[in-house]
Amino acid sequence: MPTTTKNNWLVIALIALVLINIATLAFVWLGKPKDGVPPKGQGGGNAKNYLIEQLKLTTQQQQQFDSLRTVHFNEMNDYREQMRQQKDALFEKLKLPTDSSYNSTAQQIGMLQSEIDLSTFHHFQSLRSILNDEQKKKFDNIIQDVLHNLGRLQGRPGMQEGRPEGPPNGGPPDDRPDGPPPGDEPPQH
Repeated sequence: MPTTTKNNWLVIALIALVLINIATLAFVWLGKPKDGVPPKGQGGGNAKNYLIEQLKLTTQQQQQFDSLRTVHFNEMNDYREQMRQQKDALFEKLKLPTDSSYNSTAQQIGMLQSEIDLSTFHHFQSLRSILNDEQKKKFDNIIQDVLHNLGRLQGRPGMQEGRPEGPPNGGPPDDRPDGPPPGDEPPQH
């Protein structure tokens, strides 16, 4: 085989390998939906659209669902603000020499988490109540995956609606511009 023919085959093989690598990276980065559940990291809007699509909600059901979501999101915002305040109060107690009230603050945080979970339960219970029998069967089959997907989003900074990516207030406090002092790093496991 002449040298130019060998070089052409090498160029073609190289291009094919590059294209395969690009496709693989795109697949990994964009994520493959698990059983049709929206890829993680894409916010609550996709969960809404996913439920509308999968349950084949009518226009009237979509309007009811939107109303339910508005009420639920307002409740969740209130609970999250209360949770943030309670956690701030708990960790402020670290500055005090002795303060036994941290247990009651931790219990209040637990009660708020319980309220959040119950509110979410009631939200989806209300959604289920507007469905017909066929939609209820589909709902029962997909709700656990939807909830697991939403749970991953709620626990990650930047994934909650209206919350910016990164540390609060744009970075570490002014007296610690580069993070924790030496020797104050978290333990390595």
